[in-house]
Amino acid sequence: LNALGAYYSYLGKIETKQREKEEHFIQATQFYNRASRIDMHEPSTWVGKGQLLLAKGDVDQAFNTFKIVLDGDRGNVPALLGQASVQFTRGQFSESLELYKVCYLSCILQKECCLVLCQGPCTYCLNICFFLFC
Repeated sequence: LNALGAYYSYLGKIETKQREKEEHFIQATQFYNRASRIDMHEPSTWVGKGQLLLAKGDVDQAFNTFKIVLDGDRGNVPALLGQASVQFTRGQFSESLELYKVCYLSCILQKECCLVLCQGPCTYCLNICFFLFC
């Protein structure tokens, strides 16, 4: 269900027609809601919901959704990346930079889990934040 939610979130994000975009986001929301009913404590469901909210432009709600995951596991890299994206979107570049640094360091320390997941995004976003903030 989370994979389907992510798929429809992606379709909504790239869609140019507003009506179809909203339909994809509705589908994604339904899949994430179903996943939540199965296991409301699954972090990947909350991270997916946060990414969906961020794609829809609901930055404050996305922040709160990623926070739910981080309250349970402060080192959850996908949630940290989400929080970093939220801070970047808000123009809080120094906070975003710090979060991207934490993610990047986690990737270095936990090579087996994160090289594919966040080395690219962390490196890219660290460079952007450094350029904008420093």
